[in-house]
Amino acid sequence: MKNFTILIGFFFCSSSMGISQNLDLDESDITINLEEEVGQRISWTFRDGIFRSTVGKITGINNTQSGFLGLSIDGARNISIISDNIEFRADNISTDESYSDFAFIHESGSSAAHGVTFRNVGVNNNYWTFYTLDGTGNLSLTRNGTVVGTFASDGVYTGSDNKLKENIKPLKKVLPRLLNLTANKYDYIGSDNHKKSIGFIAQDVNKYFPELVLDDPMDDGEVLMQLNYAGFGVLAIKAIQEQQDQIASQQLKISSQEKRIEIQDQTIVSMQSQMKDLLLRISALEDE
Repeated sequence: MKNFTILIGFFFCSSSMGISQNLDLDESDITINLEEEVGQRISWTFRDGIFRSTVGKITGINNTQSGFLGLSIDGARNISIISDNIEFRADNISTDESYSDFAFIHESGSSAAHGVTFRNVGVNNNYWTFYTLDGTGNLSLTRNGTVVGTFASDGVYTGSDNKLKENIKPLKKVLPRLLNLTANKYDYIGSDNHKKSIGFIAQDVNKYFPELVLDDPMDDGEVLMQLNYAGFGVLAIKAIQEQQDQIASQQLKISSQEKRIEIQDQTIVSMQSQMKDLLLRISALEDE
């Protein structure tokens, strides 16, 4: 056993006070000290001095502000909080100057290694990540490291680069199938405001456009069919193109018919002229 001095420093605004107490502790046990270069802190040094956990005002993390609680672990710089329920209540939570009640500040980067990640620890280990791009300020969303979409000030965008796609084939005719869909008005069960909604029924859409229906079972086994309503915009454009082809085809037929009618009219005029000449000749012969 070795003798250590524990200094407990309390910092309130511009005043501080210290309490000194001699205790017999093992050299790997807790140390409470005051170091000017890092500010007030409580640190736990593990055996062999490999890692150190610190609670208090830490260099680089609001170390000039009073009333701040910092958490740090040397080495991998990872902090783990394990609990059945974790609740944060504060005016703001951040690693930098906060912009709202609850803020996450991350370093610049364009990958799932930055931002905020939601991961399922199941066998598939799926995860989604949000992060803000430094250059544009857009909010990017990735799934398992692949870009899925981007939230920008002028709209929401879905990943559509050809680098993200394979087995690309033209879409077959959709207009006849679209005409079989029924638009409905309905209430959502459990809605408090009872506001009417309009849309399609997923089971009906699945008969004609299964590509727009998500039929994934939830983790609890329940299956709820969901629709990709953004995909209907593509179908609408395709249907317009098909209608335009029909209109163009009909226009060709009309133009062809008009041409035939014009030729027939010219033929009739020519025949009338010939008939008139013939009648004049007959009249002249009768006069003789």
